[in-house]
Amino acid sequence: MRHGGRVLVEKFSVLATDVEVIVADSGRPRDWLPHRVEHVGTAVAERDAYVAEARARLRADGLHDGTRYDDDVDAGFAVWTDPDAVVVVRGTQSMDPPQVLGRGALKPHLAVCSVQSAEMIDFELLPPAELPAALASMVPEYPPIDAQPHSVQIAGPDRDDDDAETSVKQSAGSRPGTEGLAPYSAWPVTVNGGFELYFKDRGRLTHAGTVQFFLGDGGGYIARERTTAAGTWLDFRPCVARQYLAQWLRDEIADYGRYGA
Repeated sequence: MRHGGRVLVEKFSVLATDVEVIVADSGRPRDWLPHRVEHVGTAVAERDAYVAEARARLRADGLHDGTRYDDDVDAGFAVWTDPDAVVVVRGTQSMDPPQVLGRGALKPHLAVCSVQSAEMIDFELLPPAELPAALASMVPEYPPIDAQPHSVQIAGPDRDDDDAETSVKQSAGSRPGTEGLAPYSAWPVTVNGGFELYFKDRGRLTHAGTVQFFLGDGGGYIARERTTAAGTWLDFRPCVARQYLAQWLRDEIADYGRYGA
Protein backbone atom coordinates (compact mmCIF):
# COMPACT_ATOMS: atom_id res chain seq x y z
CA MET A 1 0.00 0.00 0.00
CA ARG A 2 1.21 3.51 -0.76
CA HIS A 3 0.68 6.62 1.33
CA GLY A 4 1.99 10.00 0.26
CA GLY A 5 3.81 8.43 -2.69
CA ARG A 6 5.78 5.80 -0.77
CA VAL A 7 5.24 2.26 0.46
CA LEU A 8 3.93 1.91 3.99
CA VAL A 9 5.22 -0.41 6.67
CA GLU A 10 1.90 -2.27 6.56
CA LYS A 11 2.20 -4.72 9.45
CA PHE A 12 4.13 -4.84 12.70
CA SER A 13 3.78 -6.42 16.14
CA VAL A 14 4.56 -4.80 19.49
CA LEU A 15 4.52 -5.99 23.09
CA ALA A 16 1.51 -4.44 24.82
CA THR A 17 3.73 -2.83 27.44
CA ASP A 18 5.91 -1.36 24.68
CA VAL A 19 2.81 0.21 23.12
CA GLU A 20 2.51 2.35 26.24
CA VAL A 21 6.10 3.52 25.73
CA ILE A 22 5.41 4.51 22.11
CA VAL A 23 2.32 6.48 23.10
CA ALA A 24 4.11 8.15 26.02
CA ASP A 25 7.05 9.12 23.79
CA SER A 26 4.71 10.77 21.29
CA GLY A 27 2.59 12.56 23.88
CA ARG A 28 -0.54 11.26 22.20
CA PRO A 29 -3.81 10.34 23.97
CA ARG A 30 -3.67 7.16 26.02
CA ASP A 31 -6.66 5.73 24.18
CA TRP A 32 -6.31 2.07 23.24
CA LEU A 33 -9.60 0.52 24.36
CA PRO A 34 -10.14 -2.47 24.55
CA HIS A 35 -6.49 -3.51 24.61
CA ARG A 36 -4.77 -4.38 27.88
CA VAL A 37 -1.80 -2.01 27.97
CA GLU A 38 0.02 -1.60 31.28
CA HIS A 39 2.49 0.98 32.52
CA VAL A 40 5.79 -0.57 33.61
CA GLY A 41 8.02 1.14 36.17
CA THR A 42 6.88 3.05 39.23
CA ALA A 43 10.28 4.35 40.34
CA VAL A 44 12.18 6.66 37.97
CA ALA A 45 15.14 4.30 37.58
CA GLU A 46 12.88 1.32 36.95
CA ARG A 47 10.90 3.26 34.36
CA ASP A 48 14.00 4.54 32.57
CA ALA A 49 15.43 1.02 32.40
CA TYR A 50 12.22 -0.38 30.93
CA VAL A 51 11.92 2.42 28.35
CA ALA A 52 15.49 1.72 27.24
CA GLU A 53 14.69 -1.99 26.88
CA ALA A 54 11.51 -1.22 24.94
CA ARG A 55 13.29 1.12 22.54
CA ALA A 56 16.00 -1.50 21.99
CA ARG A 57 13.32 -4.05 21.03
CA LEU A 58 11.60 -1.55 18.75
CA ARG A 59 14.93 -0.65 17.15
CA ALA A 60 15.70 -4.34 16.55
CA ASP A 61 12.32 -4.67 14.83
CA GLY A 62 13.00 -1.65 12.61
CA LEU A 63 10.34 0.51 14.26
CA HIS A 64 12.74 2.97 15.93
CA ASP A 65 16.12 4.19 14.67
CA GLY A 66 17.54 5.11 18.06
CA THR A 67 16.36 8.70 17.76
CA ARG A 68 12.81 8.60 16.43
CA TYR A 69 10.08 6.23 15.37
CA ASP A 70 9.59 5.08 11.80
CA ASP A 71 7.36 7.57 9.96
CA ASP A 72 4.73 4.93 9.17
CA VAL A 73 4.63 3.69 12.74
CA ASP A 74 4.24 7.27 13.95
CA ALA A 75 1.47 7.95 11.43
CA GLY A 76 -0.30 4.74 12.43
CA PHE A 77 -0.23 5.58 16.12
CA ALA A 78 -1.49 9.10 15.37
CA VAL A 79 -4.63 7.55 13.85
CA TRP A 80 -4.87 4.70 16.37
CA THR A 81 -4.87 6.94 19.46
CA ASP A 82 -6.93 9.84 18.10
CA PRO A 83 -9.34 8.53 15.45
CA ASP A 84 -12.42 10.10 13.93
CA ALA A 85 -14.13 6.71 14.18
CA VAL A 86 -13.26 3.63 16.20
CA VAL A 87 -14.48 0.04 16.37
CA VAL A 88 -13.95 -1.87 19.62
CA VAL A 89 -13.99 -5.67 19.30
CA ARG A 90 -14.19 -8.09 22.23
CA GLY A 91 -14.45 -11.83 21.71
CA THR A 92 -14.36 -14.96 23.86
CA GLN A 93 -14.05 -18.56 22.71
CA SER A 94 -13.76 -22.07 24.09
CA MET A 95 -10.31 -22.59 22.54
CA ASP A 96 -6.94 -20.84 22.94
CA PRO A 97 -6.63 -17.95 23.20
CA PRO A 98 -9.79 -17.66 25.33
CA GLN A 99 -10.07 -13.91 24.71
CA VAL A 100 -9.33 -11.85 21.61
CA LEU A 101 -9.37 -8.05 21.57
CA GLY A 102 -9.39 -5.80 18.53
CA ARG A 103 -9.54 -2.13 17.64
CA GLY A 104 -10.16 -0.39 14.36
CA ALA A 105 -9.31 3.30 14.03
CA LEU A 106 -10.17 5.58 11.11
CA LYS A 107 -9.26 8.92 9.71
CA PRO A 108 -10.08 9.93 6.11
CA HIS A 109 -6.57 9.08 4.85
CA LEU A 110 -5.68 5.97 6.86
CA ALA A 111 -7.06 3.12 8.96
CA VAL A 112 -5.36 0.98 11.59
CA CYS A 113 -6.48 -2.50 12.64
CA SER A 114 -5.01 -3.95 15.83
CA VAL A 115 -5.54 -7.39 17.37
CA GLN A 116 -4.31 -8.49 20.80
CA SER A 117 -3.73 -12.08 21.75
CA ALA A 118 -1.96 -12.59 25.08
CA GLU A 119 0.84 -10.00 25.45
CA MET A 120 1.33 -9.02 21.80
CA ILE A 121 -0.61 -6.52 19.71
CA ASP A 122 -0.50 -6.93 15.92
CA PHE A 123 -1.00 -3.75 13.88
CA GLU A 124 -1.98 -3.38 10.25
CA LEU A 125 -2.15 -0.08 8.35
CA LEU A 126 -4.88 -0.06 5.70
CA PRO A 127 -6.86 2.13 3.32
CA PRO A 128 -10.03 3.11 5.23
CA ALA A 129 -12.27 1.12 2.87
CA GLU A 130 -10.50 -2.11 3.83
CA LEU A 131 -10.98 -1.80 7.59
CA PRO A 132 -14.47 -3.40 7.85
CA ALA A 133 -13.33 -6.64 6.20
CA ALA A 134 -10.11 -6.70 8.23
CA LEU A 135 -11.98 -6.41 11.53
CA ALA A 136 -14.67 -8.89 10.51
CA SER A 137 -11.97 -11.44 9.64
CA MET A 138 -11.39 -11.79 13.39
CA VAL A 139 -14.71 -13.68 13.51
CA PRO A 140 -14.62 -17.36 12.42
CA GLU A 141 -16.84 -18.12 9.43
CA TYR A 142 -19.82 -20.25 10.46
CA PRO A 143 -22.99 -20.87 8.41
CA PRO A 144 -26.24 -19.33 9.65
CA ILE A 145 -28.10 -21.10 12.43
CA ASP A 146 -31.33 -22.82 11.35
CA ALA A 147 -33.78 -20.27 12.73
CA GLN A 148 -36.10 -17.48 11.68
CA PRO A 149 -35.31 -13.82 12.40
CA HIS A 150 -36.93 -12.80 15.67
CA SER A 151 -37.27 -9.61 17.69
CA VAL A 152 -37.95 -9.11 21.39
CA GLN A 153 -39.00 -5.81 22.91
CA ILE A 154 -36.62 -4.95 25.75
CA ALA A 155 -37.68 -1.39 26.58
CA GLY A 156 -40.68 0.79 25.95
CA PRO A 157 -43.66 2.51 27.57
CA ASP A 158 -44.98 -0.77 28.99
CA ARG A 159 -41.61 -2.26 29.99
CA ASP A 160 -39.29 -1.24 32.80
CA ASP A 161 -35.54 -1.91 33.01
CA ASP A 162 -36.01 -5.08 35.08
CA ASP A 163 -38.41 -6.46 32.48
CA ALA A 164 -35.91 -5.72 29.72
CA GLU A 165 -33.10 -7.61 31.39
CA THR A 166 -35.31 -10.54 32.33
CA SER A 167 -36.85 -10.94 28.88
CA VAL A 168 -33.55 -11.79 27.24
CA LYS A 169 -32.28 -14.01 30.07
CA GLN A 170 -35.28 -16.24 30.64
CA SER A 171 -35.83 -19.31 28.52
CA ALA A 172 -37.75 -19.08 25.27
CA GLY A 173 -41.48 -19.23 25.73
CA SER A 174 -41.46 -18.12 29.35
CA ARG A 175 -42.54 -14.58 28.45
CA PRO A 176 -44.67 -13.23 25.61
CA GLY A 177 -42.56 -12.57 22.53
CA THR A 178 -39.71 -14.94 23.38
CA GLU A 179 -41.18 -18.11 21.90
CA GLY A 180 -39.27 -17.63 18.65
CA LEU A 181 -35.93 -17.69 20.47
CA ALA A 182 -35.99 -21.45 21.09
CA PRO A 183 -33.86 -22.33 18.02
CA TYR A 184 -31.23 -19.80 19.10
CA SER A 185 -30.65 -21.62 22.40
CA ALA A 186 -30.72 -25.14 20.95
CA TRP A 187 -26.93 -25.28 20.53
CA PRO A 188 -24.14 -24.27 22.91
CA VAL A 189 -22.22 -21.14 21.94
CA THR A 190 -18.47 -21.67 21.54
CA VAL A 191 -17.49 -18.23 20.20
CA ASN A 192 -19.16 -14.94 21.00
CA GLY A 193 -18.39 -11.26 21.22
CA GLY A 194 -19.36 -7.79 20.14
CA PHE A 195 -18.43 -4.96 17.80
CA GLU A 196 -18.95 -1.46 19.24
CA LEU A 197 -18.85 1.51 16.87
CA TYR A 198 -18.05 5.10 17.88
CA PHE A 199 -17.89 8.30 15.81
CA LYS A 200 -16.26 11.56 16.79
CA ASP A 201 -18.81 14.31 17.34
CA ARG A 202 -17.72 17.74 18.53
CA GLY A 203 -14.39 16.39 19.60
CA ARG A 204 -15.70 13.38 21.53
CA LEU A 205 -16.30 9.78 20.50
CA THR A 206 -20.00 8.96 20.65
CA HIS A 207 -21.47 5.45 20.64
CA ALA A 208 -23.16 4.73 17.30
CA GLY A 209 -24.18 1.09 17.73
CA THR A 210 -23.26 -2.41 18.85
CA VAL A 211 -23.69 -5.80 17.19
CA GLN A 212 -23.16 -9.01 19.17
CA PHE A 213 -22.28 -12.29 17.46
CA PHE A 214 -22.78 -15.89 18.61
CA LEU A 215 -21.27 -18.99 16.97
CA GLY A 216 -21.49 -22.70 17.70
CA ASP A 217 -21.89 -26.13 16.15
CA GLY A 218 -25.43 -25.20 15.13
CA GLY A 219 -24.30 -22.14 13.20
CA GLY A 220 -24.10 -18.42 13.80
CA TYR A 221 -26.33 -15.43 14.45
CA ILE A 222 -26.16 -11.81 15.54
CA ALA A 223 -28.15 -9.74 18.02
CA ARG A 224 -28.58 -6.01 17.59
CA GLU A 225 -30.60 -3.37 19.43
CA ARG A 226 -33.05 -1.30 17.42
CA THR A 227 -34.88 1.73 18.81
CA THR A 228 -38.18 2.97 17.41
CA ALA A 229 -40.88 5.33 18.64
CA ALA A 230 -42.60 2.29 20.16
CA GLY A 231 -39.59 1.20 22.19
CA THR A 232 -36.32 -0.68 21.97
CA TRP A 233 -36.08 -4.11 20.40
CA LEU A 234 -33.40 -6.79 20.34
CA ASP A 235 -33.23 -8.28 16.85
CA PHE A 236 -31.89 -11.82 16.42
CA ARG A 237 -30.76 -12.69 12.89
CA PRO A 238 -29.31 -15.99 11.60
CA CYS A 239 -26.40 -15.13 9.31
CA VAL A 240 -22.76 -15.59 8.47
CA ALA A 241 -21.68 -13.21 11.22
CA ARG A 242 -18.39 -12.28 9.56
CA GLN A 243 -20.21 -11.10 6.43
CA TYR A 244 -22.93 -9.32 8.39
CA LEU A 245 -20.43 -7.41 10.55
CA ALA A 246 -18.33 -6.31 7.58
CA GLN A 247 -21.40 -4.98 5.76
CA TRP A 248 -22.77 -3.33 8.89
CA LEU A 249 -19.50 -1.44 9.36
CA ARG A 250 -19.39 -0.44 5.69
CA ASP A 251 -22.94 0.91 5.84
CA GLU A 252 -22.46 2.79 9.10
CA ILE A 253 -19.17 4.34 8.01
CA ALA A 254 -20.66 5.34 4.65
CA ASP A 255 -23.58 6.97 6.47
CA TYR A 256 -21.09 8.88 8.59
CA GLY A 257 -20.13 10.49 5.31
CA ARG A 258 -16.34 10.77 5.29
CA TYR A 259 -14.76 7.53 4.25
CA GLY A 260 -16.76 6.09 1.38
CA ALA A 261 -16.25 2.57 2.70
